[in-house]
Amino acid sequence: MKFNGEVYVIGGVHEDLWFDTVESYNLVRNQWVTRPPLNRKRGSLAGISLNEKIYAIGGGDGVECFSEVEMFDLDVGRWIPSRTKMLDKRFAAAVAEINGMVYVVGGYDGKDYLKSVEGFDPREYSFSRRESMSTRRGCLSLAVLNEKFIS
Repeated sequence: MKFNGEVYVIGGVHEDLWFDTVESYNLVRNQWVTRPPLNRKRGSLAGISLNEKIYAIGGGDGVECFSEVEMFDLDVGRWIPSRTKMLDKRFAAAVAEINGMVYVVGGYDGKDYLKSVEGFDPREYSFSRRESMSTRRGCLSLAVLNEKFIS
C-alpha cells in the first residue's frame, strides 16, 4: 500500500514464520526503512491508507484468524488497536475505500470462505454489514472504478 509517498509492507509469513514487522520503501531515495511493528504477528491481512493513517485489518497467524483492526498514526508513531473489531474473522480478505468508508470483502474465517462484506466508518469506529457478494472468495483483489467495486 502507498502512504506518504512510500510503499508499505505490513506483516506476512514465510514458511512457518509469521511477522509483525512493518517496512516502507522510498522510491526517490531507493531506501527501505523499518517502521514500528504491529501489535501481533500476522499475515494475509488487508491494509489500506486513509486520512493520514494506515489500517491493518484481520489476517491470521497460522492457528487463528483475526477480526482485529490496528491503526498506524504517523504523529503517534505506533500501531493503535481499534476500539472495535470486524463482525467476522477474516484471513486473506480484500479492502477498498469509497467516499471515506472502508469496505472489507470476503476472506476466510477459519472454517469457510466468506461472501460477506463489512463497511468500516473510521469516524465512528464501527463496522456494519453490507450487501454480500454472490460467491464466497478469499485471496481476492478489490479495486474501485466510478465508485463501484471490481474484484
